[in-house]
Formats: sequence, structure tokens, C-alpha cells
Amino acid sequence: MKSDRSGKIDASSPGSPQAGEPGFLAIGLLGKPHGVKGEINLNISFKQIEDIFSLKSVFIGDLQVEYSIRSFRRKGEGLLISFEGISTRESVAHLRNKIIYIKIKDAPLLQEDSFYYHQLIGIQVINRQGQLIGKISEILKTGANDVYVITSPVPSVKEILIPAIKSVILEVDIANKRMVVDSQEWD
Repeated sequence: MKSDRSGKIDASSPGSPQAGEPGFLAIGLLGKPHGVKGEINLNISFKQIEDIFSLKSVFIGDLQVEYSIRSFRRKGEGLLISFEGISTRESVAHLRNKIIYIKIKDAPLLQEDSFYYHQLIGIQVINRQGQLIGKISEILKTGANDVYVITSPVPSVKEILIPAIKSVILEVDIANKRMVVDSQEWD
């Protein structure tokens, strides 16, 4: 999954996971079976659907069982996917409502100013004056924009919420695990 705002992703970033990074990335949710030939709807979490067309396999469910991909095809705004060895509606039905994953090393490169959530969790947040505000501990999806939950080092301040919008997020440096924000009333 990715955030809509700030910083640049390093082209080498999707390679081997760094310490603390997950080994897998959730890319969508399998929906209802479609037709009688083993296809199933895939609700994908990427804006650029074509980003996953080069995948050869995916991992499905809590146990991340590997499935080889037979084909992808568009269906309206979404996708249909089929797997090797699964050729009937009945044989694909057990995958309904399962999360579909890929290995981090296979993750599509993101556009400038976008990141995967796992890259933001734990980075330090500072204001323009260089004062530490805290670390990102959670990302809330609100519909309009993401909101970063910052855990403050100040004992009397539990959490600070910062909207992930261009006017607030000034810089994100994933390599150095640092975000600069234009602080407002949370100071």
C-alpha cells in the first residue's frame, strides 16, 4: 500500500527488505469468482493496474501460499486473475475474500512523492526548526487524505495527528528515516 504524499522513493527500495520491513506486501483482495473457467475478481490497491501485469506468482491468505499466475485481464475498473492448475469456478471459490500479497522485492516502483506505508512507520518527524515532534506509529486512511499518527517523546503528549497533505509535509527522506513538517497548532 502507499501514501499519497511526500518524499521520493529510492529506485532500489523494493529490493531485499531492510531490517524491520515486511517480507510481503498486500496488493489487494480477491473477490467473487467470475465465469466458469477459474477466474476471480481482484480488487487491487494500486492506481496503476499495469504495475502488476509482469508478476509470475503471488501469495494468498494468512499463510501466504504461493500461486502461479496464468493470466490477468481487465474487467471494467478492476481485474480478473486466474492461476495455474485452477480451471473451474468451484476450484477458485475458496480464495474469495483472501488478501493477495507479493514479495517486497517484486513491489512496483512508486511515482515520485509516494511511499509504501511500511517505509513511513517509525521515521522521525521534525518541524522546520529541526525540533523533534516524534515518530510515525500509525497511518490512518480517512478517504480525503492519509493522517499520520505521531507518538511524541513528551510524556504529557500522547499522540499528534498530522494530515498527509503537501502544505504540511515538506520533505520525506526515507533513507535517513526523517520527515520535515510545517507544524501548526500541535507544537
